[in-house]
Amino acid sequence: KRVVVLKTQEGSAYGAALLAMAGTGAYASVPEACAAIVKVTRTIRPRPAQRRAYARCYQQYRRLYPALKAEFPRMARL
Repeated sequence: KRVVVLKTQEGSAYGAALLAMAGTGAYASVPEACAAIVKVTRTIRPRPAQRRAYARCYQQYRRLYPALKAEFPRMARL
């Protein structure tokens, strides 16, 4: 999959603002708000070697996640 880098440092607050603008009628829809406001600074297309490395790591994640899932709430309390 291609990855796009946006011209913003904000994450969830940026998305919340876009939703609010659509919800208040400043824009007719979320897609319209995104088209008007979201600016892409660059697009990254992973090379084949990167895709293979990611696929290996993802398979490892799929094996590890069930074993570690019960630990996540305990880690959050640290």
